Amino acid sequence: METEKKNPFEQDWEKEIANKSIEELAKILANKVDYAPGFVELVQQKLKSHIDYDEEMVNTIIAQEEEKKKHQEKGKGVSIWLLLFLCGVAISGIYTFFQTWIAVSQNWDSYNFPLLAYVISYAISMCSLCGYTFWAIVKKKPNAIGLANVYLWISIVINLIKILQDFNYNEMPSIRVLWGLIVGVLWLLYFKYSKYINEFFPVEKRALCKNDQLIIGTLLFVPISMFILSTIVPPSYSRDSVVDDIDLSDVDSTSYVIDENKLNENEITDGLYILKLPQGTKHEFIDVEDGGKVLVITDKKEKSSYEIRIISGLAATFRNTDFEEMWFQSKDSAMTNYPHELKTDEVIDINAGKCYRKIEKFQSEPQFFWDFSVVYNYKMHKYCVLSAWYNVKEEVPIDEIINSIQFEQ
Repeated sequence: METEKKNPFEQDWEKEIANKSIEELAKILANKVDYAPGFVELVQQKLKSHIDYDEEMVNTIIAQEEEKKKHQEKGKGVSIWLLLFLCGVAISGIYTFFQTWIAVSQNWDSYNFPLLAYVISYAISMCSLCGYTFWAIVKKKPNAIGLANVYLWISIVINLIKILQDFNYNEMPSIRVLWGLIVGVLWLLYFKYSKYINEFFPVEKRALCKNDQLIIGTLLFVPISMFILSTIVPPSYSRDSVVDDIDLSDVDSTSYVIDENKLNENEITDGLYILKLPQGTKHEFIDVEDGGKVLVITDKKEKSSYEIRIISGLAATFRNTDFEEMWFQSKDSAMTNYPHELKTDEVIDINAGKCYRKIEKFQSEPQFFWDFSVVYNYKMHKYCVLSAWYNVKEEVPIDEIINSIQFEQ
């Protein structure tokens, strides 16, 4: 009689399962695809011969393990999208912080206190919400989806307001805002209708507790109240201002008017500012209806390759929003007929004060640039508006002119 050959591993398998409980054996059966067929068969035999064997209990354990494995597999699928969303939340928080830091640094002297408090509290609120949402999703908290929806709705409303205020299909900043709005809506739909999200974060287990509502309410209340307060309090001063308002009659006073007799060589003035004419240029003052003067600077060629126009005035304070309004009003409607892109958008410190500047490139035949700048001095409350048109930037002494501006002798 031929003896039955025994699997060489069977002795080791028997040792491995000898002291295992019913729960452990049932879990092996639930994951039998991970084990050798002979080992699984041995586990089945051991399980049925176990003194505490209960078929119903074993089937329940196997079903639970299979359901757990199913959720783990689906969790892996959704983690890619969650990782993408988390990256967006993290980048948004970091971007908001640095954007606010730069904006406050550049416009520190022109913010009144309520507006400054609004800007800073808004940044803190958004950064805190981003961080809280990030933590809740990573930890798979019941409030994770609720926080994500709050964050997305705030982002959508902010981007929608920006679009309604000022949108131009030809400008990259506007395109970025529109893209942010679209992405926000898509994420909102994803969190609502995705079957993966609904299984990973079951609807019946989601909840925003009272502490969450209190935190979110505080995060929203502080910047909103500060924004309302900033619109009520007139922004007619800056911290470095020595007067709260300026009467235009002060133009005739000795404290504001430049003495032409004290000018150096190649310096010119309209009474409020001094600038040094670059070599190879000519200039002309043109009287305007309000009694002011426009300075026109060109080169000495028969057909000038550029033109720079400069006007001046007085203002109790000046901030980036004022510059944006002046830039928008100064733009020739005919210029919008050409495709254009924003090449420069900056606020820098120069000797005369702060220089707000935008440069746009227009795709015409030939192409040309529009260079718009405002130089403001917080001590003297004077400003100069410079508007230049040119084809080649290297041929235009606009930077030299801006850096030569002075508001007091």
